[in-house]
Amino acid sequence: MDGTRGGKGAVKAPRSLDQELEEHAARLAHRRGRELVGLGQGSIVRLDRATLGLRGLMLLAAAPNVGKTTLVMQLGLDVVRANPDACLLFVSLEMTRADIMTRLLCNLSRLDWKTVILGEGGQLSAQASHSLEQAQTELAEMGPRIMILDEQNYPRPTVEGLAAELNALKQRSGASRGLIIIDYLQVFPLPAKDDSGGPLPGEADADMWRVGALKSLRDATGEAVLAISEVGKPVPGQAWAGSLTDIAGSSRAIYTPDMVFLLQTLSEEEALRQIGGDPRAARQQMQQLGITFLRLAVAKGRDGVVRDTINLTFYHRQSRFAEGFRGFI
Repeated sequence: MDGTRGGKGAVKAPRSLDQELEEHAARLAHRRGRELVGLGQGSIVRLDRATLGLRGLMLLAAAPNVGKTTLVMQLGLDVVRANPDACLLFVSLEMTRADIMTRLLCNLSRLDWKTVILGEGGQLSAQASHSLEQAQTELAEMGPRIMILDEQNYPRPTVEGLAAELNALKQRSGASRGLIIIDYLQVFPLPAKDDSGGPLPGEADADMWRVGALKSLRDATGEAVLAISEVGKPVPGQAWAGSLTDIAGSSRAIYTPDMVFLLQTLSEEEALRQIGGDPRAARQQMQQLGITFLRLAVAKGRDGVVRDTINLTFYHRQSRFAEGFRGFI
């Protein structure tokens, strides 16, 4: 989780503790004085403080249609922006890479998706055109350190294949660190056959196998792996309660990851309470602005991770999140 995993090269023969101590002390000395252990992203400062940076195997769980893809997309983009030595491998198992690129442009330009796609009355205003051009320039500058894989260009990802793609991306871009994002866990392909000779995972064990595969990916690369995991749809009219036990994959999905994040939408009643004033006017304002209020819980972590709950505003038309509850008077 702190970059000391084996997996970046050949497996070393076991050594006694006295033989390991000097190397371990050198690693500790190298990190002292830094603010973060893992990859900082900067746009959600409280998340950096709670986690000391993205690292190890991380799971983001939430109910459907609350902005999970947008959040991990933003985290990945901001990691690349904030760390010139870092690259991003985004494995999109549902959306096309063209869709992801459009959302990245919305995020950077702060333009609505409809505006980016259709313009305003068939064309872009001077201000919108300038914002989009700036976003395209910034994305092009970061482009050598970003690779998006989808069903069209990488139809059947494997642990070994993704490790090789990340290594190749690092070599081409000169990056020394990397973040792998998997969107999402429940559609990560199962093996066509079991090389160990054992039975293939059944439906009940499929997500447990997938979590184990992502653990192997973390260990094989020595880099941070962030995967989305869906939970069951909540009861109609009720928000998901945000429980660790609802995560697919049973106990392995909870205990194997180094960190678990839970993303939960506020109920309409609580959201309107945050705005205050007349509920009808507040509801109309949220609809006009295209915003939703959510909370991101750092529900589990190891090695310096602090549990915390972070308020977020989701500007869903612009595919971006902001820390705190914003966008209203």
